[in-house]
Amino acid sequence: LMRFTDGFPPSPKKDSISVSAYGNKWYELYHKPKVGYNTAQNARIILDKHIYPYIGNMMLHEVTHDDIQNIFTQMSDYAASTVDKVKIILNQLFSNALEDGIINCNIMLSKRYILSTKVTERLPLSPEQARQIVEQSVYLEQLDRTLLLLFMYTGMRRGEALALTWDDVDFENKVIHISKSVDFKTNRPTIKPPKSKAGIRDVPLADHLSKTLMQRESKQGYVITNPRDSTIPLTEVGYRRMWERIGKRINLYGATAHVLRHTFDTLIQPHTDIKTLQTIMGHADVSTTMNRYAHPINANIQALASLDVFAAQNAADKVT
Repeated sequence: LMRFTDGFPPSPKKDSISVSAYGNKWYELYHKPKVGYNTAQNARIILDKHIYPYIGNMMLHEVTHDDIQNIFTQMSDYAASTVDKVKIILNQLFSNALEDGIINCNIMLSKRYILSTKVTERLPLSPEQARQIVEQSVYLEQLDRTLLLLFMYTGMRRGEALALTWDDVDFENKVIHISKSVDFKTNRPTIKPPKSKAGIRDVPLADHLSKTLMQRESKQGYVITNPRDSTIPLTEVGYRRMWERIGKRINLYGATAHVLRHTFDTLIQPHTDIKTLQTIMGHADVSTTMNRYAHPINANIQALASLDVFAAQNAADKVT
């Protein structure tokens, strides 16, 4: 293994280039084309906000362990997940530079770096808060109420809810088929497959949600329709306006779509087994054992359609 002394950077194998110049080339040629729009935007922010201000003007071969540690030290108040993303981008950057022969070792492979361990936990809503949101949803416009209850009763991701078509809603078998998601590129919606096979799944169509969907007059195109054309998904700006409109009409307790997904996960957990829950949530770490339980899992998913976790919690409260 190649080692080098503290404070001495890896020497260049040929004419070097600044971190920012090389980073921009790497981003445009090799990173941006192979990832989704949101992932690319996050990488751009990381480069501009967390990397370039500290080492952007330095030559790649001049960067030392201390320079890298300084970046992580400056991020001591950030969540560990954010710092880890910065480390990933730095590693990709130096790994590519090594492959291009600009440096002779990847400084990011060092194990000495001290990273933030701060955890920013997104807490779910309390059962009472969730129940109040469901109760207040009757004051919303029909389309807004549909979106809110999709989050509350299925735990699906934002992109999955916006990509949902009426063909995906199986009223007879009480399930919703999830097989796609919406990604945004400068406000324009693009349909894409899930990130993993686990994202293709069925979730229970709760009776309360089913009744709300049945009340919709038009059942063509997308469930969350674009005001101009039901055959195309809602734009990102359209979604933000809808969510703001919902927040002005009822108290969401600061919840986002992700918080409601977390809330659904928490409320439904006592009523099903972990394998069924893992399938419903579409988590990527699906084991071979889970696949052997395909039939009982599907049966459990359908059975959960008749469960109203909010009503169940209310009954439990009265007993206690």
